[in-house]
Amino acid sequence: MDPDFEQELIKRTRSLPRDKQQEVLKFLETLAKEGSASKARGPEQRRRPLWEVGEMINAQLPEDTWDQVPADGSINFDHYLYGAPKRQP
Repeated sequence: MDPDFEQELIKRTRSLPRDKQQEVLKFLETLAKEGSASKARGPEQRRRPLWEVGEMINAQLPEDTWDQVPADGSINFDHYLYGAPKRQP
């Protein structure tokens, strides 16, 4: 770690009230756990790109799921989500 960066981190942490210092410590512990969890993950357990996750989810859906999606969903998004009046395409 860059010594200047480390000193700046220490300086800023010391200037915080005690309860905020404890929050910083908890946050750092969380980051350390996430880091060690990703190191423990082998190449076969890599993070998948979003489109692969979408394809996996899509493969588990019933075949007629996409038939039920409205064709004008992008135009009438507010209607389907919030009940606003429908817009004409």
